[in-house]
Amino acid sequence: MKGHVKRTIDVLLALDFTLDEDASRYGKSIYRHPYDETAVVKVWAGMSEAACIAVQRKAHAIAETGSSGPALPKTIGERNRILRERNKAMRDKEVHERAARAQVAEQEYQRRNALIAADRNRREIESLMRPGGGR
Repeated sequence: MKGHVKRTIDVLLALDFTLDEDASRYGKSIYRHPYDETAVVKVWAGMSEAACIAVQRKAHAIAETGSSGPALPKTIGERNRILRERNKAMRDKEVHERAARAQVAEQEYQRRNALIAADRNRREIESLMRPGGGR
């Protein structure tokens, strides 16, 4: 089952729709709402994203939530622009997280080097302070 179909089913269940098992069959589910028993919402496994959005809008109208539900981009270009922006935001987030991890790793590296140098200096001073160690 596609992800947008699963999200549509989640929206239907959140809006208090119930599955009508008697009317449903394999691959096609029928949902009803207590406000209007005659209106049905059909969901099948192979629905497109546009069809899922239409079903969600219809479900919001039946449930009278005061929301018109999700909107579908008007053109393919607009949809592609939204996808590009989403991908760019994800890449920017990854770059930022990678830089933050690199900064933390660099700080840890510097801290370890400082501890090693301090320990080396302490050992050298101790060896010089021992009798016969400085000759």
